[in-house]
Amino acid sequence: MTEPAPSRNQAGLLASNAAWNLARYVINWLVLLAVPPFLIHRLPRDVYATWILLLQIATYYAMIDINLQTAVSRFVAQAVANGCDALRMTLSSIVALLGGLAVVVLVCGILAATFLDRIFPAIPVWLLPDARIAALLIVGALFVTLPFTALVGAFLGFQRNRTITIAIVVSKLASGVAMIVAVRLGGSLISLAVCFAVTTLLAPIVYVLSWRRAEERVPLSAKSVERRTIREFLSYSTSIGLIALSSMLVSGFALPIMSIFDFSGVTAYSLALVYGNMLLIPQAAILTVVLPMLSRQSMAADAAGMGRALLRFARLSGMSLVAFTAGLLVAGPPFLRLWIGTDLGAQVLPSAILLVLAQFVALSTHPYRIAVLSVGQQIRTVPTLLFEGVWSIALALVLVRQWGGTGVAAATLLGALAGLFAQLFYSMPRTDAIVASRRGYARAAFALPLVSILPALAVLGLTWERDISLPVWVILIALGVAPSVGIAWLINLDTADRRMIWDMIVARLPYLRNRRARHNADG
Repeated sequence: MTEPAPSRNQAGLLASNAAWNLARYVINWLVLLAVPPFLIHRLPRDVYATWILLLQIATYYAMIDINLQTAVSRFVAQAVANGCDALRMTLSSIVALLGGLAVVVLVCGILAATFLDRIFPAIPVWLLPDARIAALLIVGALFVTLPFTALVGAFLGFQRNRTITIAIVVSKLASGVAMIVAVRLGGSLISLAVCFAVTTLLAPIVYVLSWRRAEERVPLSAKSVERRTIREFLSYSTSIGLIALSSMLVSGFALPIMSIFDFSGVTAYSLALVYGNMLLIPQAAILTVVLPMLSRQSMAADAAGMGRALLRFARLSGMSLVAFTAGLLVAGPPFLRLWIGTDLGAQVLPSAILLVLAQFVALSTHPYRIAVLSVGQQIRTVPTLLFEGVWSIALALVLVRQWGGTGVAAATLLGALAGLFAQLFYSMPRTDAIVASRRGYARAAFALPLVSILPALAVLGLTWERDISLPVWVILIALGVAPSVGIAWLINLDTADRRMIWDMIVARLPYLRNRRARHNADG
C-alpha cells in the first residue's frame, strides 16, 4: 500500500523548517571550520589538546540537551492539541523540572573540575589550575542555559525553527569571533572559557525575547506546575537519558580514550571528528523537523500507518544521506589539504573517512529512532543502544593501542554496524506501536543508500594519496556525487516520494511557486 503524499502546505512547512535547520547547522559548521585551524597554529599543542578535552563537558551536555529538546517538542506538540491550559501546565512543569536538573549539572560540574586530573590524567600538571577554572566557567554557563531548553523544545513543537536558528547562530558566531580575538591577544584557557560562557548566554536571551512576542505564548507560573506532568516527563526523559548515555558511549569517550593512550594524537583526531560530523549536520536538519509531525500522527494509534510513514521517512532520509556522504567521501582529500595543510591533512584523512562511513551507518538507524520517540516507546531501544556503545568502547580500547586515532575511528564504524543489526533484529520486533517490515527498512535506510555511494567510494579509492590539482578534484567530485545521487533517485524513491521532494523544492523557490499558482489558476 502506497501512502498518499503529504499536502503541499505540509511539504512547504517541512521544507521551511528543514531550510532553517540547515542554515543553523551550516553556520555552526563554518564556525567549526574557521576556529580550530586558527587555534592550532597559535596555541601550544598541549593547551589546544586540553581545551578540546574541556569542551567534552559541553559535548556531553549537548547530547543530553538535544534529547531533552526532543522530549519537550513531543510534549508540546501533543499539548497544543489539548488547548492553552494544557500547554501552560506542560511548559511550567517542564521548566520547574529542568531547573532542578540544572542544579544537578552544576554539582556534577564542580566535582568534575575538582577531580579533573583523574578524569583527564593526560592534562599537563602545569595546566591544571587554569583548566579547573575554565571547566567551572563552562559548567556555570550550561547551568544557566539548561532551563531554557523548555523554550527551545516549545519552538520545535510549534515548528518555529527560525527562532532557534537565529539564537544559535548569534551565539556561535559570537563565540567564534571572541575566541579568535582572545587568542590573537595572547589568550589562555581561562580567556577561551570566558568567551564560551558569555556567548553561550546569548542564546537564552534570544529565546526569551522571541517567546514574549510569540503568538503561541502562554504565561508560565509556579501555580501551573503539575506533578503528574512532571512524572510523565521525567519518565519519558529517563529513557531519553539512557539514549543520551548510549550516544556518549558510542562517540563521547573517543577523545578521552585518545588522551589516555595517545595524547599527541588528540589534535588530529579532534579534526577528524569535525570532518566526520559534517555528515551529521545536514542530516540532523532534515531529521529533526519530522518529529512533531510524527508525534501528532502517533495520537491516532495506527501502528500500520506509522509503519508506512517510517518507511517513507527512511527513503527520503536515505536520499539526502547519499548526497551528503558521497560529497564528503570524494571531497575529503582536497578539503583536508586546504583546510589544515598537506601534512596534517594526510594524518587526519584515514580517521576522517572512517568516521564519515560510521556516521553514514549510524544515521541509517535514525529514522526509526525518531519514529520511536514520537510514539513514546524509546525505552525498548535502549538495550540496543547500550550494546552499540559498550561494543564501540571495547573495540576502541583494543584498536587504539595499535593504530591510534585510526583504530578508534574503525571501532566507531564497527560499533555503528553492530547497532544497526541490533536495531533490526532486537528493537524493531519489540516496537508494537510501529508495524513496519524490517527488510523494507533495512533496504530503504541502509542497503540501497550503500549501493548508491559506491561510485563515490570508487573515485575515493582511485585517487587515494595521489597529487591531483584542485580543478581536477572539482571534476572528480562531480563524477563521484552525481552518479550516487542519480542511483539513489532511481532505486530508493517511489513516485510519491519524488513528488513530495518536488513540492518541497517548489515551496522554497518563489519562481516555481508562482508558476505553479498561475498554472492552477489557468486550469
